[in-house]
Amino acid sequence: MFSTLAIKPDVEVTSRSTDAPITWIHRRVGDTHIYFLANQRRTHEDTVCSFRVTGKQPERWDAATGKLSPIPIFESLSGETRIPLQFDPAGAQFVVFRSPVSGKKVQAVVSGKETLLATKPFPAPARKLYKEVANNFTISLWAKPELNIMLAPTGFMQHIKDPWTDYYAIYPPAGADLYGTGHAACGLAIGRNGVAVWERTSGKPVFRMAAPTSISGWSHVALVYKDGIPSVYVNGKLIQGGKPGANTVHPGVGQAYLSDGASFYNGDMTSPEVMPESLSDDRIRQLAAQARPQRTAQPAVEIAGDGKLALLFWKNGQYALRDTSGRDTALVVSGINPPMELTGDWQVSFPPNLGAPEQITLPKLIPLNTHQQNGVKHFSGTATYTKTLTVPASANGKGKQLFLDLGQVEVIANVIVNGKDLGTLWKRPYRIDITGAVKTGANTLEIKVTNLWPNRLIGDEQLPDPDKFTPGGGAGGFASLSNGAIMELPTWYKEGKPKPADGRVTFTTWKHYNKDSPLLDSGLIGPVVLRVAALKVLT
Repeated sequence: MFSTLAIKPDVEVTSRSTDAPITWIHRRVGDTHIYFLANQRRTHEDTVCSFRVTGKQPERWDAATGKLSPIPIFESLSGETRIPLQFDPAGAQFVVFRSPVSGKKVQAVVSGKETLLATKPFPAPARKLYKEVANNFTISLWAKPELNIMLAPTGFMQHIKDPWTDYYAIYPPAGADLYGTGHAACGLAIGRNGVAVWERTSGKPVFRMAAPTSISGWSHVALVYKDGIPSVYVNGKLIQGGKPGANTVHPGVGQAYLSDGASFYNGDMTSPEVMPESLSDDRIRQLAAQARPQRTAQPAVEIAGDGKLALLFWKNGQYALRDTSGRDTALVVSGINPPMELTGDWQVSFPPNLGAPEQITLPKLIPLNTHQQNGVKHFSGTATYTKTLTVPASANGKGKQLFLDLGQVEVIANVIVNGKDLGTLWKRPYRIDITGAVKTGANTLEIKVTNLWPNRLIGDEQLPDPDKFTPGGGAGGFASLSNGAIMELPTWYKEGKPKPADGRVTFTTWKHYNKDSPLLDSGLIGPVVLRVAALKVLT
């Protein structure tokens, strides 16, 4: 209807990735327009967003820090304003229009022939097709699931015409639309309880096969089709083989769009790799033995979020700011130190009476759930990491900002430098400005990391259970929602007395996990890196 009436959408989004799943809402308060935008995927997304507002200066409100900053790069034309917006993994931000525009605007930041930030929408390339890759291929990726998934279209889904899931690692496109009648595309759901294979011809994806297995932390997953028959491997081990199907199957790897019904992975994963052959068991074991690919999504420049009309540069180089008249203003950035990883021993202390030792020394950062001591492996609570942070004199200086990047954190981190509490980091990137707290030379660094409590519950399940629960508890998935209730509250609880010392740290009235449930990644995993950036205020 809107296109018939020649009315533009309120918000349009294009992205470098081509399929960034950005959702939004719009509220108007008087003459002020307030937009909230959210990235539904756990990947960094470079976007250009067009808003049906013109003649007003856009401002960005950081939903995490509450800082409101003018956006220096935008373009107003034909009744809309275009802005390059950078989204953190699963990040969100407010864009506010309230003040009149004044002066020339920057339309792009370039470095040589490379455009780093610009108001020009990203092109929408055609989807990559796998016409010649059918029935015999391999999809390889690494995944770190956080939730259990549906491994059978029964239970809660058994009376639903089209069973579905929200936890696709790979959402399958409609194979019949891409390749013709009789063709399907495959997809994957990956959870802590296993892997599910889905296929789609048209309409909604159809459940094809389950491969139940416990998955803890980052794990290698391979889906192999041989003569149209799927097999699932986890960490190099064959978990489950399938049966022949009725369709010619193609890899479902590629763009996934909200408008097509796609949902996005509740966990972390690397980009899937497609190989046009059915790999052997030995080759899959070799892939699983290789190091996991690391993401290095550190942009060269960002729009600063400290309340100033400014840009934050992360790399030395010669840049140019291009305004609305097409004129370039040269900008040289120098003196940025290379990132410095904090290596060597970390002291880690634990609170009393939670099953962990008072203190341990880690020669390097590791997930606590992989530690050899059971008290550390199953620890849940707040662990305190301490270390000396040495800041070189060259890193300090006018116009420089110092950031501490904690890398992977499971789950929440509180950063204290030289006794100054800098706040709590609860989302990615786990990066905090430490400029005003550090000095040249030695600094005391303290990072308090709080994890979730499943690891302690799983640790307690290694011990005899003093209470009785209904059968089926701790199995995970839909079954755990209806099984596992405590059959009778213990006497000490009913009488208001302390829990007896039985070796267990926790007490619950529902059995959420069993002794074989996979542990969650826990603690400060890193790498912890000192990063230096140059703040350039625009006039």
